[in-house]
Amino acid sequence: MKKILVVFLFLSGCASQPVPIVQRFPSIPQELRNKCNPLITIDKKEVSIVEFTEVVAKNYTQYHTCSAIVDTWQEWYTAQKKIFDSVEQK
Repeated sequence: MKKILVVFLFLSGCASQPVPIVQRFPSIPQELRNKCNPLITIDKKEVSIVEFTEVVAKNYTQYHTCSAIVDTWQEWYTAQKKIFDSVEQK
């Protein structure tokens, strides 16, 4: 009976001790730090206007798509980080 009482007192003492929890804002995963793909180049001396226009259109689309993704991600991350930092940690 004494052993049960000692175990009970020991466990109740451990349970009443607060455990500090430190929250940390997650860092950016490496997958989201990837750079945009390089733009297409033409390595010929003579190029038809059709081929030139296709390459320009593909580069334009690729650049603006990647730029929108990167800008939106950075904007979201910065806003979330500000919110996280503004909340009082207990």
